[in-house]
Amino acid sequence: MIVYHHLTISILSLCSSYKSNQDIAFYGNKLFQSSFLIALTGEEASLIHITSASALNAFVSLLGYYAAAAIVDDPDIGRLALQQTGFVITGTLFILCGCLNDRISSSWLIVMYFGSSFFGQCGPNCTTFLIPAEVFPTNMRGEFFISA
Repeated sequence: MIVYHHLTISILSLCSSYKSNQDIAFYGNKLFQSSFLIALTGEEASLIHITSASALNAFVSLLGYYAAAAIVDDPDIGRLALQQTGFVITGTLFILCGCLNDRISSSWLIVMYFGSSFFGQCGPNCTTFLIPAEVFPTNMRGEFFISA
């Protein structure tokens, strides 16, 4: 029971991090996906064009994963800074997409959407699953990882 009390702050912070990752990074991308696909392919796009646009976005997200893998162990950056920077950039891009959706060109919408996909993966999505594995003691990792 003492261990639970000692790790309460870690559990709560990791739960909020995971919740933010799923709500901001993942669902935010899905919220703007239809606007992005129309901006990239046009109103009368075929299924092949829409699938190609989705594959291009998946490729940009994959680049975010690779970038995160390359810099996550860098002592100058670290996991926490990578996660916080990713959340700030992704959140800012989503706010801009939401507020300026009708006022910006489709080119800028595409750039912001690709940026949100990249920074959503290079930061929150990568570190959300790395940090709990390092925070919790080895003998309690499974229980607390599931809780967080």
